[in-house]
Order: sequence, then C-alpha cells, then structure tokens
Amino acid sequence: MVANKEALAYLPDGADINALSYDKLALWAGTIRQKTGKPRLGFPAGPLGLMHRFFEGFLYPSYTGGVVVPFLSEAAEAMWAQFARLWNSVNPNSTRYDFMQQPLLSGEVWIGWDHVARVRDALRQKAGEFVAFPCRAQGARLHAGGGRARGAKGAPDTNGAMGLIDYLTRPETQIETARNVGFLPVVKAEVPPDTEPGLKPAVAAVERMQSAKDALPALLPTGLGEYAGEFDMVFLDAFKLIVLRGQNPGAVLDSEREVLNRLLIETGAPCWAPDPPKQRRVPGEVAEGQRRSR
Repeated sequence: MVANKEALAYLPDGADINALSYDKLALWAGTIRQKTGKPRLGFPAGPLGLMHRFFEGFLYPSYTGGVVVPFLSEAAEAMWAQFARLWNSVNPNSTRYDFMQQPLLSGEVWIGWDHVARVRDALRQKAGEFVAFPCRAQGARLHAGGGRARGAKGAPDTNGAMGLIDYLTRPETQIETARNVGFLPVVKAEVPPDTEPGLKPAVAAVERMQSAKDALPALLPTGLGEYAGEFDMVFLDAFKLIVLRGQNPGAVLDSEREVLNRLLIETGAPCWAPDPPKQRRVPGEVAEGQRRSR
C-alpha cells in the first residue's frame, strides 16, 4: 500500500502503519473522508485493474485463512460485509482505476493498494511525498511466487523451460527485473544500495510484509489453465453484487460457489496455498461441527 504523507495526520491514535488492521484502515479512511469531505482511499477496480488479486491474495486469506475452501463461510460473509462498509470511504472513481499511480500522483487518492509495478511511477516521480507500507489485514499477507515453478512439467522442451527458469531466478536477473519493471525478487537477492529512491520504500514495505511472524503465504491460482479468467470473475462478480449493489453476502456467495465448484471439477485443479495442499474440496464446505444452518 502507498499513502500520501498528508494522510498520516489522520492516522488513528496508536495505529502502527506497518501493522495496520482493516479496522484501523477503515477508521483512517473514514476520518479522512469526514475531515476533508472527500473519500480518498483507492483501489484498482477498473477493467484492467488487479482487484481480483486483492481478493484472492489478501482479503480472503486474511479473514478466512484460505481462498477456495472457505469461499462460502461465516468468516467470508463477515469479510464482505465489512469491506462493503469500508467502501463508503473509497473514491467512487476506483471502479475506473486500472493503475493506482495516476490517482495517487494527482492527489485524488491519498491511500491506495496495488502491485508495486503499478505504483512505481508515483514513488519515482514524487518519492518524498509518499510512504509505502505493508498490506496488513487480520494478520495475514500475500507472498506470491518464489522458487522453481511447476510450469516446466510436460513442456515440449523441458530442458529449455528449466533453463529459462534457472535464468529468471538468478539473483542478478531478479534485481535487473526489479530495476526495470518493478517486479521485486522472489528469491533471496539483496537489492543494491544504488537502487532508485522510488523503489526503495516499496522494497522495504514488501520485506516487512514477507518477514512478519504472522505472514501467510498465498499463491496465485494454479492448475486452472484457460479457466483462470473465469476464476477471477467469481471474485469480481461477488464484489460487484455485494459491495457495489448491496446484495446479501450469503446469497451471492452461495450462487458463486456453484461456479467455483464447476471450475474445480472441470479442471481437476487441487487447492493451492493457503488452502490445504493437494486437497480438492467443494468450495464452501466447512468442517464438521462448524457447518452453518441456512
């Protein structure tokens, strides 16, 4: 997350920006809206934005400890209800934002979430006006990527694929990638001291996020193939129906669960972290003794 330094004056008393819960974020954004008369929290919820990654990699893991298995659960319903309340302090133009760096630079947004590569220009152009901090929510965080991908298995040229993976995961290649496009290293690689000022705060924020004692690894969806986009739409549709249109979270999740169920059946994809590894379960099922009557 990135914040304009003007927003820091409205932080709740006792709040630690490097350990900010969603409750504190909501209070912070609500205070800014009340004091300035404008909603200045922003998300990339436009057609080309990464809002689905926020739900899959941050919000769901933070509140439920998973993504697919607890898709329909009491924790998920409470999560969506709280996020809908938070949305009252979100700039309504967020549904048109694809990259958060532009609204951050213009001052239309004071606090924003996005991929590092999509806020990099703001940090680069006005490094002294912004702070970068971890996206923290109920003690869970995203750490996507890292290590050897499984994509080489079954490739037409396995040796070539493995060679490419080896090259891309070399520390020097990872550092060069960070410098040029803002994708931070997913292997152990020390970012040089001469790294541009705009990238340094983002690197520090991600390092704090990944090294936290309560960090929860949440991987990108795997095994879905051509259905990956349809998987993302499940979360975006839930967002539109619950947050933007005010529909009942339980009813929406119950309906969208059927889509998830079909995707897992058709693709045969097992769950991925933070859901139980290599376990295929009907989305929305809950453990015995926790089943919710409807």
